[in-house]
Amino acid sequence: MLPLVAVVMTLCGLLAYGVARVGSDTVSAARARTAADAAALAAAGEPSPSSSSAADAVARANGAEVVEVEWIGADVRVRVRMLDGRGTEAVARARTAESDLDRDGGDRGGTGFAPPGAG
Repeated sequence: MLPLVAVVMTLCGLLAYGVARVGSDTVSAARARTAADAAALAAAGEPSPSSSSAADAVARANGAEVVEVEWIGADVRVRVRMLDGRGTEAVARARTAESDLDRDGGDRGGTGFAPPGAG
């Protein structure tokens, strides 16, 4: 009977370790996504696409480092790596505020119809 109890206790311990490990990995991935989202938004707010100092600062504040900043038209794609020893990476995209308007100031996504009572 005692060997059976030892086996069950060992299996319970291994199961608890596995659950804790999966939970820890999930939290690390969520933190990486948060850092990537924040860094991408900061990069999109930069006045110059060649500057990524705001993205670097925001990533560091979230416990990550910027690995790559890539501009694709009006979108910016940022890859970050967590500095928690796991090296979890995440990628996020953001769009600059200017990209929401055409050059003439018109809304890009509009239908061309004004709502009732408008101008």
